[in-house]
Amino acid sequence: MRAVYALVFALGGAALADEKIPPGALKDVEGDCVLTGFDGKGVKLTKDDLRKLPYARRDVTVTADQIVADLGGKKEAISFKVDDTKTPHHIDLVSTAKDGKTETSYGIYKVEKGVLTVCATELKKPEARPTEFKAGRDVFLMTIRKRHELEGTYVLTTLAAKGLKLTEDDLKKVPEAERRLVIDDDQIVSMFNGKEDPATFKVDNTKTPRQIDLTTVKENKTETNYGIYTFENGVLTLCLSEKGEAKDRPTEIKIDDKTVIFRLQLQPRK
Repeated sequence: MRAVYALVFALGGAALADEKIPPGALKDVEGDCVLTGFDGKGVKLTKDDLRKLPYARRDVTVTADQIVADLGGKKEAISFKVDDTKTPHHIDLVSTAKDGKTETSYGIYKVEKGVLTVCATELKKPEARPTEFKAGRDVFLMTIRKRHELEGTYVLTTLAAKGLKLTEDDLKKVPEAERRLVIDDDQIVSMFNGKEDPATFKVDNTKTPRQIDLTTVKENKTETNYGIYTFENGVLTLCLSEKGEAKDRPTEIKIDDKTVIFRLQLQPRK
């Protein structure tokens, strides 16, 4: 039982020194990740539920042998070992209780398109290991997604269009809350007249320059701004078409009759 809630809410525990864990077992999701879903034992948290939490409550780092969370500035970890010869693949999650005793949750896992799904039993018996990815009595289901490089909280520092240029000094006259923008998975949320103004986006990093499509839905009408972007040293620069079709996408970051340029500074994660 403690192994389950340690993983979801505290991710507490320590690696067992005598366990041999295959290197790179979850290499497709190694690095910075985020908890995106949990279902089990009367608790169900969706992606939207978790987005309401501070980053520190849902940040996860996956290494070759540990799943680590930074909760309020304190990093805690739980070790794991996998057996990919089994179908579905097996994963054992090992945590350490306050009395120093270790506990193991037996489960199965899969990695698809940068998303790790773990389904494990709260019981301490290998024979209770689930055989399908489904939450149930004494069984929890959890998803962890690998973060992409653009995710985070930004503050607008430059806004430019034909006949208009607002510098960082100009924008500092505007409350920071009105200049803040949050990128979370495929969603961009900014503030407009004191209310959240969400949009979805997709990027194509195979193109030069990199492409971004920003889509909003207002009054049941869908509008897409086609653009390009750069991301260097924590500065995100967007050059977006004000209106038009994909063929109107800008080819370089410059101001003309149809484009708007935004520069945003990534903020330290809290």
